[in-house]
Amino acid sequence: MSAINDLFGSEDVEYIEHKHRGGSSGANGTHYEDVFLAIKVAEAAANIVDGVSTEWPCITGQYRCYVDDVRISLSTKTEYFQLKNHATIPGWTSGKHPIANDFYKQYCLSMKLEEPNPTTVLVVPEEAFLTTLERNMPGHIVDFSSVCHFPSFDSPDLYVWEVDWIQDTLRKLATDENATPDQLFGLLAALLIACQSRHHGGSAGDIVEHVARMHPSQIRVIPDQQDWKLLLRPDFQKILAQIPDLDYRIERGFFQWSGLGMSQTFVFNCLSKEFNLFQEAVESRRPTTFEEFEEMLP
Repeated sequence: MSAINDLFGSEDVEYIEHKHRGGSSGANGTHYEDVFLAIKVAEAAANIVDGVSTEWPCITGQYRCYVDDVRISLSTKTEYFQLKNHATIPGWTSGKHPIANDFYKQYCLSMKLEEPNPTTVLVVPEEAFLTTLERNMPGHIVDFSSVCHFPSFDSPDLYVWEVDWIQDTLRKLATDENATPDQLFGLLAALLIACQSRHHGGSAGDIVEHVARMHPSQIRVIPDQQDWKLLLRPDFQKILAQIPDLDYRIERGFFQWSGLGMSQTFVFNCLSKEFNLFQEAVESRRPTTFEEFEEMLP
């Protein structure tokens, strides 16, 4: 707050404190912001999976600043997002605290704090808003500001069912590369819970690890840099090879089996003690039929 006071005075300090209290008290009812934050975590994880990035960003909701809905920071850039889930086009210069003023002051504050490459983004629920907002953007914020579209739905599951790019992003993180929309919504729900449990923010990697601990069957191992078959014990493989109708593979860090028209993924990943105990149990009981093997699955 001292940097804000130095730049813009005590009235702005009071404004930020009031804005933060209002945002925090209303956070439980703003699922538009919640879903946006969860998807940003998913995008960060997908970037790690795709090799686009090796750095997990710090992602924070309701950050104490002028542009406060979501802050994403990396060593090379700092992004601030203001979400306006309105049915009408928001105005840049309207109101007691115009969006353009908040964007300008956020940029000035970020520069004073020496944050790397700060930018401000206005997020709106209608693509039709973009052209008007971009055309009317005040000149003093153009160099560091932009507008983006993020859809709004009454029910969180519709973000998966209705938006292809969200499906594609989540599918990169699922334990099954052919995950159904229902499975993808389970992953989104797990990300939402993890984000809400860390409402003060933190590393996107920590949020993903939280999902892996609390909902182990929902998310793949990230990063995926191993030859997973090396984790299969030799005797375990020999026993499975002799069971008729059984096929298996390790995908995204999870043991998956199929046979007799059925398929399943082991609940815990191949690095877990649970999977190692399962291998030991198979070696001990030595099943010879598909039915005997299936009985051993958790």
